[in-house]
Amino acid sequence: MEKSKLLALLDDRWNAFQEAWRGLTPQELAVEKAVGEWSVRDIIAHVAIWEEENLKNLPLIVEGKTLKRYSTLYGGIDAFNALKADEKRKLSLEDVLAYSQTTHAALKDMLASFPAEAYKTNARFVRRVRADTVDHYPEHAQSILAWRQGRKEG
Repeated sequence: MEKSKLLALLDDRWNAFQEAWRGLTPQELAVEKAVGEWSVRDIIAHVAIWEEENLKNLPLIVEGKTLKRYSTLYGGIDAFNALKADEKRKLSLEDVLAYSQTTHAALKDMLASFPAEAYKTNARFVRRVRADTVDHYPEHAQSILAWRQGRKEG
């Protein structure tokens, strides 16, 4: 995939994710079990957590290093998600929103810094970026929008 196309897709899908929860009050963002087991606030933190994983892992992938599996490190992705969600619940809403914005900005900067060749020749790199960002944002945006729609209808 071309670098410019992936970065444009990242922006488009990030903006759609932001729009899915924009306008919700702090109380609405904190409604427990709004989307499965999570509040919208939890989802915002979750998305940032996976962006942060990109910040740690993409440089290693570009260097050709093998990453440790989440099953080995945490007992699986679900266990990782639960652990990290619990950690981020200790933060204030303001801190979660700031974490989300700063993590996303750092990821965009890092992605822009990688050479175009990494996007063309490194399938692991592109798969990881896609899985943790452009394919991840819509999943959670749709869940939030469905919850919002259900609240209107209910």
